[in-house]
Amino acid sequence: MSGSDQPWIPLSIMLSMYGSRITSKLLFRYPYNKSQSDTQPLSSYKQLTSSTFHLNRQHGSVSDDSDDVKKAPRNEAEQLDSFSDELLATILSPGNTKICGKKFDLKTNGIRFVGFPLVIDQFSSVLSKFDILEKYRQNIKEHEGCKKKEDSTLLSFNIVFVLKAVAEYTIVEKYQELALQLGLALRFEEKCSDYLTHETRLMLSVHDEMSLESECMAEPEHAYKTILEKSHLADQLHIIFNSICQTGILSVKVNNSTHISFCLPHKVHNMASYGQNTISVSFIEKAIEKIRPYHGILIFDKKEIWSTLPDDYTPSLTRLLTVYEPTKSLQCTASDADLPLTQIYTLTSQLVYWGKACIIYPLCDSNIYVIAPSAELNPNSEAARSFYMRFNHDMVDVLSNFSLPVRLSDFQTPHGLFYGEEDKLAQVVFWLLQHRFLIQMHTFIYFCPVEADQQSTMSEQKPPIQNTETRSIIAGLPWKQRKAIMDVHASNSAKDLRLFVNLLKYFDGNCHMEEIMYNENLSRTQLLALLDKFSPVLLTTSREDSTTAAFCMGLI
Repeated sequence: MSGSDQPWIPLSIMLSMYGSRITSKLLFRYPYNKSQSDTQPLSSYKQLTSSTFHLNRQHGSVSDDSDDVKKAPRNEAEQLDSFSDELLATILSPGNTKICGKKFDLKTNGIRFVGFPLVIDQFSSVLSKFDILEKYRQNIKEHEGCKKKEDSTLLSFNIVFVLKAVAEYTIVEKYQELALQLGLALRFEEKCSDYLTHETRLMLSVHDEMSLESECMAEPEHAYKTILEKSHLADQLHIIFNSICQTGILSVKVNNSTHISFCLPHKVHNMASYGQNTISVSFIEKAIEKIRPYHGILIFDKKEIWSTLPDDYTPSLTRLLTVYEPTKSLQCTASDADLPLTQIYTLTSQLVYWGKACIIYPLCDSNIYVIAPSAELNPNSEAARSFYMRFNHDMVDVLSNFSLPVRLSDFQTPHGLFYGEEDKLAQVVFWLLQHRFLIQMHTFIYFCPVEADQQSTMSEQKPPIQNTETRSIIAGLPWKQRKAIMDVHASNSAKDLRLFVNLLKYFDGNCHMEEIMYNENLSRTQLLALLDKFSPVLLTTSREDSTTAAFCMGLI
């Protein structure tokens, strides 16, 4: 997947300020090396006549700005370089306090500036709007004894992420959320230790020094390089930018004190696709909402999760990781971990959202898998090389066994590819599921009562129902359904008939066998036997479960 196909990757991160002595100032930007181009820098608003600004607009209106997107240059980095630092300081520094404490969204010339400007004071007014940041309110109470802040010229500041204009609004919202978390953390550290004042003074002093050196005046990026070497805050902003670009996961302590955790799901869920179809975050969110007790979870790297647990992690997560097995359903996991099922749902949802796991059906011999339509089958691909290094098998040869839906038990026959290697087969399937090369197929059932003239050719006409028990079982069904069911020989058994009528609500093609088995507490053997007995009026088909397929094809 090329960079042009990844609108979630930021072009830059910036820090701007507004003060009583020095008004608008761009303190730091990263990356600071400008691309080589002949573009003349824009230095004032008058030079933006071909652009349209959109500031603080809501979802419905921002997403339809197709004219701006069409006019955007092919190289957004060069377009960003055309803005002078002075102009960037003017449009990004929150001198107008009316825009502080609100989402910042400005789009022009094919690029988009998003952030969340904050005033140094009025801490609680913004916090009250965001319950997810309750921890900052608690921290304030715990640090009320911190020393009073020195007098500072800093009035407001803005951490800004620069995106491509084509970025969808869900991406914009995630960056605004991150900008808010970082801003509140910085403001909290300022309240306790003048951290932000100290860092802004250091950056301003570097800018002043560079402005006095005539040989550096034409290279403002030299000042940013020096700031990166001297400033702790600049170094953290550079780490934040690189973390988001590389993994989409951020775990950082502002001023080595206030912990920030962040996930950009657009990046996280498109890292393991090996160039396959882009997975929409909306599909992942819908899949999370559809998690059921009979589902399982496939954790990609349990050791990595153990090693990256934050200091304030919940103990229930360790209990889940301790009992976790991909062969267990979430209900079994909850029982083994001695945790409520709702809490297992919450932990599972977090692991899935952060790209640490995906939803599967617990691994068993009866599972049926087939190649995902989005799978890239290039034998010279990076995925094929990675697969061979890990399993010493050619990936395309292995996948050829899944050209048609196949049960895992078929691999355990004497002529099977993994005969006598059950553990290796399980690891291969896990890898192929994780990297979206396989999808699991499920059996869905349709009740199809045939017409009377067709039915007469299948069986002899039965006399009116004389059995009182049978009549009571099918009493609530329409005549057409009663007629079709009673023409099946298995209807002579009141036990089978009662179970079949009870399951009719599932025979509309919307529920697969595993869901029916869970809801009705039936074994696979019991359900298959019943389906076989009433096969004359049933139609079965195999397709994917939309909840698990969302992780490889985005199907909901």
